[in-house]
Amino acid sequence: MADTHALGACAVRRGGSTPLTRTINYINLELGGIFLKTEVEELEKNKVILKVEVPKENIKKAIDEAYKSIAKKVNIPGFRKGKVPPKIIDINVGEEAIIDEMLRQLVPFSYAQAVEKTGIEPIDVPEIEVKEAKKDKVNFHAKVDVKPKVKLGDYKKLKIKRAKAKVTDKEINQQIEMTRNNFASLEVAEDKTISEGDFALIDFDGLVDGKSFETGAAKDYLLEIGSNAIVPDFDKNLIGARKGEVKEFEVNIPPKFDIKAIVGKTVKYKVFVKELKQKVLPELNDEFAEIVGGFKTFDDFKKDLKEKLEEAKKFKAEEEFRRNILDEVANGAEVDVPDIMVKRTLAEMVDEFFLSLQTRGVSPEDYFTATGSNLEELKKSFHERAEERTREELILEAIAKKENITAGEDEVDNEVKVVAERVNEEENKIKEVLREKGILTKIKEDILIKKALEYLVEQAEGITKSKKGEDVKNAE
Repeated sequence: MADTHALGACAVRRGGSTPLTRTINYINLELGGIFLKTEVEELEKNKVILKVEVPKENIKKAIDEAYKSIAKKVNIPGFRKGKVPPKIIDINVGEEAIIDEMLRQLVPFSYAQAVEKTGIEPIDVPEIEVKEAKKDKVNFHAKVDVKPKVKLGDYKKLKIKRAKAKVTDKEINQQIEMTRNNFASLEVAEDKTISEGDFALIDFDGLVDGKSFETGAAKDYLLEIGSNAIVPDFDKNLIGARKGEVKEFEVNIPPKFDIKAIVGKTVKYKVFVKELKQKVLPELNDEFAEIVGGFKTFDDFKKDLKEKLEEAKKFKAEEEFRRNILDEVANGAEVDVPDIMVKRTLAEMVDEFFLSLQTRGVSPEDYFTATGSNLEELKKSFHERAEERTREELILEAIAKKENITAGEDEVDNEVKVVAERVNEEENKIKEVLREKGILTKIKEDILIKKALEYLVEQAEGITKSKKGEDVKNAE
């Protein structure tokens, strides 16, 4: 007989057999003075079978609880609910129901204890198969995917250098010109031909095979020449034209273009130039500095701009430094990344992306409509990075374990505090909610990953400093 019992989302089966391959270890686990016999069997890749034999003392406690639970549910004439004696329950309900209720309570507890004591790290819900279930003997197998083993390279000898965050005069001037362009004004140019960078107020009509198409025509359209805002090569056909002139030309649309109706086709355009405007740039003086940022002088504006560019460069250099460290460590490690972990990382990345859209006031539906894509295409675009991120996290976790890096309760509480403040709720309540949803464990893992990366940064910096010291010594 094969019965199914609840263990969260796990499949629990009574009876049957499971092929085992290689025995890894065989140990006795002590649970509050009671020994839980456990055997771990390794299958292919990252699967294991955890064999558990439950001690009689635990079975007896679970049987007692099963009787109490059933007594509260059954209606038996002559007895109040919750007050039905075990013998009466045996007669009216049967031993099979008692054992089923006992397993429902006993198996999840025993599985959790066996996982904790053996140190395996499940990454999915287990498939539980009850091999023997009696009032004095219970043993079961739990087949489950676990975190893969990571073979680390030499992560303590990193040859990574942090880029210098130096800002050049050219970069400062480029930024000034960009700001200057943003504050430019448009003035009508009466006696001038169109050139790159000008703005033309136009009416246009486009035809494909003699027919109009969506977005193919517009009135009073202000076009910046060189922006290619309408279709590729449209703008260049207007260069040299004057106000009041009508231009007719053809444009070949490339195979890859946003407007599907005209992809790969030839569009015939008729354009009337109604007005020509020139961009007039403001003078670079103290008045400009006041307008763009409330600075007293242009030198103050330039100084502030330089500081911000340096800060941005330092941030970028730090990001690249850490990215290069992680790449080198990952290249030197070996790990078989499970698909289920990649899928979870992918789901996290999609959630993060949607949250970033939300902060900008854009819904997922609006994004998909604007880009002409869908959820599956978005996941596909994220998949490669999700696999890389999962691999990196596994490697960092392995380094944390090897270097005895831990996440203290105070560090977890600090993260919980941030969440509580964000949702304006009490810390204790938030912590309990996060624990119930399994997010507290994820927070702890994230802290470990961050600390492991900081450890690698320290290793790289230590080597860099050491090399600098040797250079100084040699120079002396």
